[in-house]
Amino acid sequence: MSLLDTASLIVTPNGYKEGKLYSVIPSDGSGDMSVGRATTATRVNSAGLVELVPYNLAQYSEDFSNPFWSLYQASILSNDIASPNGTMTATKLIASTNSVAAIYSTGPYNEGLKTFSVYAKAGSQNIVFIDAIAIGGSSALMRVNLSTGALISNTFQNTNIENVGDGWYRISGTYTQLGGSLAQVSFGFGTSVSTNDYAYFWGYQIVEADTALPYLKTETRLNIPRLDYSNGTCPSLLVEPQRTNLVTYSSSFDNGAWDKDGVSIVANNITSASGVQDADKITENSANGIHGLYNLNPYTSITTATASIFFKKGTRKFFSIKLQIGANSYTQVYDSESVTTASNTSNGLTSVSTSVVDFGNGWVRATLTGTNPSGAADAYTVYCLSNSGTPTFDAVNKNPTYQGTGTDYGYIWGAQVENASYQTSYIPTQAATVTRNADVISKTGIADLIGQTEGTVFVELDIINGAESLGIWMRTGVTPYNDMITILVSQFGTCIAEVRASNVNQFVNSSFSIGSGKHKFALAYKANDFAFYIDGTQIATSSSGTPPTCDQVYLGGYPDGGARLSKNIATALYKTRLTNDELATLTTI
Repeated sequence: MSLLDTASLIVTPNGYKEGKLYSVIPSDGSGDMSVGRATTATRVNSAGLVELVPYNLAQYSEDFSNPFWSLYQASILSNDIASPNGTMTATKLIASTNSVAAIYSTGPYNEGLKTFSVYAKAGSQNIVFIDAIAIGGSSALMRVNLSTGALISNTFQNTNIENVGDGWYRISGTYTQLGGSLAQVSFGFGTSVSTNDYAYFWGYQIVEADTALPYLKTETRLNIPRLDYSNGTCPSLLVEPQRTNLVTYSSSFDNGAWDKDGVSIVANNITSASGVQDADKITENSANGIHGLYNLNPYTSITTATASIFFKKGTRKFFSIKLQIGANSYTQVYDSESVTTASNTSNGLTSVSTSVVDFGNGWVRATLTGTNPSGAADAYTVYCLSNSGTPTFDAVNKNPTYQGTGTDYGYIWGAQVENASYQTSYIPTQAATVTRNADVISKTGIADLIGQTEGTVFVELDIINGAESLGIWMRTGVTPYNDMITILVSQFGTCIAEVRASNVNQFVNSSFSIGSGKHKFALAYKANDFAFYIDGTQIATSSSGTPPTCDQVYLGGYPDGGARLSKNIATALYKTRLTNDELATLTTI
């Protein structure tokens, strides 16, 4: 028997559904964590691609009785027959007139490339359709004969009709809307219809991809935990604070929100880090000067900001980010081929940090953080091509300046500016800024799973330099700090283990620092017997103190909802104080 087999609670980034992260132990649901965020977010999936969580943009994808959906000249019977996955969740759509019968929802959905799909089965009607109608632009419509699986008519860019058995077909079509947001999506039937004609539907999906992705059920679609694969094949539970991407048209650099200086833009030229063909080509002109673009309108009231962008080598592998707040700035050059930072020029910003990370398929994400010592002011970001890792910087605007060729180029995608001291996951935007709420991963009322008079807390985290990572916070009551047990790593890399009872510290250690990457922590407690281990090494012990009573667990965030940037790989609780040898074994990397 391993040490993990004796745990009272184990949570790993594994099984989940909307609003829930399943515990491994116990398996009866009593340890499942509640998940809240109430907004869409992104993650890096197992294929290494940046994707929305969830990627199905449609709400209540199986519940067409929900007010999210409307009926046109029709009625429905929910859960009428078995769906393609064998559950009694398919819907019968019944015509109420001798005309079109449809289920539809109104948007708007952002412009751009999307694939629409639904499962359909013939009833008295065997010819069905799906369509997408845009505001101020064109629309797309396809009709399918479910008796033969043949496409009858189509104005989508491409289509697919898949026979999934038992009379069910999954029909899908891809459509790029550039003339405005999508105002309505619908599916139904409308050929030689008689009152009370019917067909069956299930599993509607909209994805930002050029093909239908595996079907993903949604409800509100806003509280799905993020299992992030950015650091390998094993996922981490990504928990982040609330952030806003201040950039508008974050991946549409041809838009007028971006001022171009010495460059031209070809929109949607290649596949981005998301796997969708929505990255732009940036080509330098032949002038002797800078070759880049910047936000036309300022980001206001900024003191500290973090700017980031995805870049891929074309014929140019070097590029730069300039962050300017007020009169002060800093410019950093990056090498996308070697995935390193190159030269820079500092012009007044303080507390500067830079990074560049490989996202695969030639894409890197570069980041620049800085603080204006003069306080809040208007901010701008400039993204430029560079002909060298050590270019000449313009004496006035501090960007790389050189004689352009008129043909050299690179690729850009996913610009982001956050009013904060470190970068978080990409937040896509269009005409307005977008805010991602904080992740809240918690479980209350579980005193029976937490050791009260004695116990052990284990956490494995993927630490990110410059960001506070809160591994676990246990407490009782509503006052966060009176009775608690916590393990966290500060933004400066200091490990903090704390036990507090009746508003008095019983055990505190904050004298050990670690670097970025994966680390294992264990805090054991018992009356007058405490120990803290990191990566197999004893960090501190104490023979004085009393454990608190706890009945709540929070992963990656404080009980008041203040999440931190945490990548939680595993959490385990024990109702016994493990021996020091066991703590060393449990935490050895």
